Amino acid sequence: LTVVVTLEALRRLFPAVYGLSERASLTTTAAVVLAVAAAPLATPLLRRLGGAGVTTAAVVALAAWRLAAAAGVGAGGSVAFGAAGAALGLVALGCVLNESTPGRAWAVVGGLAVDLTVTASFASHDPVWPSGAASRVVGAAVASALAAALVSRRGALAAATARAAQAERTARAQWLAPPMAGPAGGTGLGGGVAVGAVLALELLFLANPGFVAAVDVSYAEAVALVALGLLALAAGIAVVGALGRRATVTAAAVLAVAGWWLPHSRNAGAIAVVLVAQVAAGAVLGDALDAAGSSGARRGDVGLALGWWPLVVGTLLYQLHYDTPLPVDNRWITAATGAATALAALSRPAPHPLPDAVPVRSVIRWSAAVAALAAVAGVVVPAALAATAPDAAGGHPLAPTGLRVAQWNVHEAVADGGALDPDALADALATQGPFDVIVLNEVARGWPLSGQLDLASWLSRRLDLPFVWAGAASGQFGTAVLSRLPIVSTEVVALPVAGRSQGRSALRVTLDRGGRHVDVVATHLQARNDAASMAARLAEVALVLDRFGRADALVLAGDLNPRQGDPPAYPVRVPGEFAEVRALLDAGLTTAADLAACSAPTSNRNCSDYVFAGGSLAAKSLRVVDVAGFDHRLLVAIVADR
Repeated sequence: LTVVVTLEALRRLFPAVYGLSERASLTTTAAVVLAVAAAPLATPLLRRLGGAGVTTAAVVALAAWRLAAAAGVGAGGSVAFGAAGAALGLVALGCVLNESTPGRAWAVVGGLAVDLTVTASFASHDPVWPSGAASRVVGAAVASALAAALVSRRGALAAATARAAQAERTARAQWLAPPMAGPAGGTGLGGGVAVGAVLALELLFLANPGFVAAVDVSYAEAVALVALGLLALAAGIAVVGALGRRATVTAAAVLAVAGWWLPHSRNAGAIAVVLVAQVAAGAVLGDALDAAGSSGARRGDVGLALGWWPLVVGTLLYQLHYDTPLPVDNRWITAATGAATALAALSRPAPHPLPDAVPVRSVIRWSAAVAALAAVAGVVVPAALAATAPDAAGGHPLAPTGLRVAQWNVHEAVADGGALDPDALADALATQGPFDVIVLNEVARGWPLSGQLDLASWLSRRLDLPFVWAGAASGQFGTAVLSRLPIVSTEVVALPVAGRSQGRSALRVTLDRGGRHVDVVATHLQARNDAASMAARLAEVALVLDRFGRADALVLAGDLNPRQGDPPAYPVRVPGEFAEVRALLDAGLTTAADLAACSAPTSNRNCSDYVFAGGSLAAKSLRVVDVAGFDHRLLVAIVADR
């Protein structure tokens, strides 16, 4: 349960930090992130002063934070509230994992399974962001369960301590050495770092249904596959005790390769890599936690505190690369994270058989518990999701003579204040609709910066419209098209990129419009106004026109990012003079946007977003709708026969 709430706290923190980065300096944002990562470093001192009571205090505080979140505290994306929850979670989780009770690795798997069940039940929108009565009830239940588990655990520890003391007295009375009682001490320095590295990979890829779904499976199938991966994780734990250090080092090598390969994966091979990597992750967790040698609690506190750095700082650096490219490929971050798990081998002094580390009957009992949790997460929840999924065949257009089209850059559903608010997007689209076609830019699927929300799947379910997806900056970030019309075929084309800037793509979706086909091309062109970006943007327009411009019936929609001003000194803007827009007009496409002046800005004070029509279609009208809290506005266009 501490694992569950800690992951929820991180999903509150990351979007809040994302919002902060866009309204404050990078220095301020970095200070917040580093403060959260550094907070657990105080744990050794706190334990020295407060002893075992520190664990109790940290877990109680974490449960109180979760209860406050369920009550709506900090719902506007408060950075302070998210940071407080993440810091409390990392301290509490470090304390719990560093105690010498057996079964800690199994508890981590159980926590991941419970977390998967909860978030999947909300179709990936973590209920730690209250958006209705159900999320508040679940939040209160999780907080109460955590508090109840703490009380139960304290009683069990007291009984275990009494039994150990009695055994020691009996042994001394009989002039015998105290009996072996399983793993002793803490996780160890290297083991603590390895635990944090494993959880970082779980958060980014391995236990992330949004990542798996972006490979081109349904969200329900992705949840089932992640649950299967958790069983593989448990299998890795079950066998590690008998295999020793060599297995841990081999597992770390597997995780390093997975960390390098998964970020840019675009095919079903990623699923196989996830399953193999989960077995390796289980080997590392088992070595770091349930097969730990006598390393000393203080070293374990320090190790876990250092391990949270790849989980917090490493994850955010990995994400930062897609907006502000790092000096090196961000795959080096995740590959290094995987390689760091080899440190778990330093936590045990020598290989020893499984019965001495963890009793076989305990392994059987824990395996059964994890299997039961995985069955709920991997069978019951996916079955419910599949039964309520939108009809992939689509429906029929509302007006045979025209199409009602929406275009919106939705900024990953992260509002200006840092709140994750997909409900606001869905409500606006439902109020302004119904639409025949919805084109969405900056759609994230499982990115930590947007709370691991699979926005494409979530909106599809909420609006009851099937969708088509195209990755761009990564396989988890790109463009989605939702359609009321039957989908005939699709095509994704990679577009030119300026240097090491974000990747871009164009998604062509052919729809059946009452027996006639219409090609919808959705894109998001290169940003920035430097010479390289401008050249790349014009090359992108040329490629789109060459590939799709001669369609019999064409709708082209997207955030075109034409050269324009930035605050505070916006220049005079004449959209008809933008080179990117002019190229589309010269190719015969039409738009209902005001080309004489940016009279209805679509992003801040700029005209960035457009809906064009070509071939037998013409753009008839365009309306710009301001949705409070988001940097881009919703475009509502009518496209009809010429």
